[in-house]
Amino acid sequence: MFSRVWPALALAVGVVAASPPARADDWAFEKDRWFAACDGASTCTAWAIGGGGSGHVILVEKANGERALTIGAPRGEVANRNRPVAFRIDVTSRQGQPPWARLVTGLDPDERWLVFRTADPATIDAALRAIEAGDRLRVRVEGRPEFAAQIPLAGATAALAWIRGHDRRDADRAAVSRAPAVSQADLPRTPPPLAFANYDEGCPPGQGGVQAARLAPGKVLWIGTCGSGYNHDAVLALTDEAGAVLPLATPTAPDSEPPAHNLAYDPATRLLSAVSYASAGRDCGEALRWAWDGAAFHLVERAELRGDSCQGVTEKDWPVLYRARIVDR
Repeated sequence: MFSRVWPALALAVGVVAASPPARADDWAFEKDRWFAACDGASTCTAWAIGGGGSGHVILVEKANGERALTIGAPRGEVANRNRPVAFRIDVTSRQGQPPWARLVTGLDPDERWLVFRTADPATIDAALRAIEAGDRLRVRVEGRPEFAAQIPLAGATAALAWIRGHDRRDADRAAVSRAPAVSQADLPRTPPPLAFANYDEGCPPGQGGVQAARLAPGKVLWIGTCGSGYNHDAVLALTDEAGAVLPLATPTAPDSEPPAHNLAYDPATRLLSAVSYASAGRDCGEALRWAWDGAAFHLVERAELRGDSCQGVTEKDWPVLYRARIVDR
C-alpha cells in the first residue's frame, strides 16, 4: 500500500518528528451500552449504540445550553431507494406502553441512513424524559414489521446525569495559534520531483491525486493521495515556491502515529484533516484536524466512534473527544 512508502518519503523531504499531542481521555463514561465524553472546550456528548449496530441515539449538549438530538439506524434494504421512507421512533416503558413516539419521513443526504435530527428544546425534553423512564427505544420502518432497530435504555439516566454534571471546560488547556489566511492564487501546478520521489512506486496509475495549498508566503503544502477504497493513503511534503523541499514537522495522531488516510487541507478554515474509516460503510472511525501556526501543525480536534458496530452513524455525528481553543493571528 501507498502508506508503506511514508518512512522513505519522510526522510527524503526532511520531515522532522513533532512531539505527539496529549491524548484526550477516551470515553469517560460507559454503562449498559451508553457512553459519554466531553471535548474539554464547550461540548459534552452522550450516546448509545444498539446491539449489532442496529440503531443509535446521540445527544450533544453545549455549555451555552444548545442541544442537538439524533436518532437513527442503517437503512439496509428495507425500502425502495427511489421513494421516501417513513419510519417510526418510539420509546417503550417497562409496562410496554410508548411514552414518546415520532413518525419521520426522510433520510440523510446520501440516503443510506434513517435519521431524525432535532434542536427543538421541547422535542428534546420530551424525548429525554421518555428515554430516562423507558426500557428501550425502537426505530421501525412503516409497512416492514420485520425491521426494528432497538437501543437499550438501562444506562441512559446515568449517562445523561454525567454530562449534565460535568464541567465542559478544561481551564488548563493551552490555546493553538492559527496563522493568517494567505492567497491561493498562482499555486505551482505540479509537485517538484523530490517531494514525491516514491509516489509512482507506491501508487498504481489512475489511483493517485495531488493537492497543493499555500500555508504562508513561500511555503506550499503538497498532499499526495492514493487508493480506490474508503481509506486513501496519503503523504505530505512542504516546499518553497520554487520547489525546494523544506522541513515539515509531521502532524501526529494522539497515539503518536502520523496520519495516513484521507488527508485534505481546507484553505477556508486553514485546517488539515484526516479521516480513517473502520469499514466500507464509513460509519465508524476517527477524524482529526490540525491548525498551522506558521511553523508546524497542531492538533485542534479529534472525533471518534468505535466499537463492535456503528452502522448508520455518519462522520458528522461522531462524538468530539478533544477540541483545542484556536486563536487566530
